[in-house]
Order: sequence, then C-alpha cells, then structure tokens
Amino acid sequence: MTGENEKRAYIRDNCDEESFIGSKISTDGRNWTDVKVYDFSAGGIKFCLEKDSTYKVGDVLNFELVVDEFPTQVKIRSKIKIRRTEHHRDGQVSYGASFVELNPNMRIRIDEVILYKKRQGGQDRSANMM
Repeated sequence: MTGENEKRAYIRDNCDEESFIGSKISTDGRNWTDVKVYDFSAGGIKFCLEKDSTYKVGDVLNFELVVDEFPTQVKIRSKIKIRRTEHHRDGQVSYGASFVELNPNMRIRIDEVILYKKRQGGQDRSANMM
C-alpha cells in the first residue's frame, strides 16, 4: 500500500466478519481498540473505527489480527503505518495502512490465507489485486 507500483503486488481480500476472531490496534501495545477490517492483503489493511480518533497519516500503530478461517488459526502481529484516512458522515473513520517490519514469511502466510479463503468461499475476487 505504499506506492502505486507496490499496490498491485499483493492479493487482496474484501473481508467478511466471520473470517476474524479479532482485530485491534494500539499505540502502546498495552491498551487495545477493536477495529473492523474491510480490506486485507500482505501489503496492508483498511480498517474502520466507529468514532473519530486522533490517528493521522504517518502514525505508526501496533496491529493484531486473528484469522480463524484457515485449517489452523493464524495470528498476525505487526506495526502498521497510516497512509490515508477517510471521514464518513456517520462519524466513522476509515484508515488505509501498510504493514511495517512484517516478516517475509508472514507475508507469504497472509497470501496463503487469502487464497485459501477464495477457494473455500467460491468467491471470485481474484481480479481484485492490491
């Protein structure tokens, strides 16, 4: 999610709520806020908060996501960097963020999870590339 050329390097999943046990962010690694993830790839995420927050472009946050729709549960922990924000009329705020310092093996694991979900769900979202 960092640059225009890099945006297309990862398979993207438009998420459904049943896929995740929990997704959350934190500024200090101790106090966590639940978030709804709308878009997910090995490059980054799009998430939403139900109320306005103080997060802005350039902020680096801790991120945790547990994927339950895979043969074994996958836990992803990484730092994310806010790349863009979108304020909605209902007060919600969407954030686009890229992973920072994500282990290359975890990027591969994320791609495996997304491809598995696509095969299991029968949903043809393979044309959606991030």
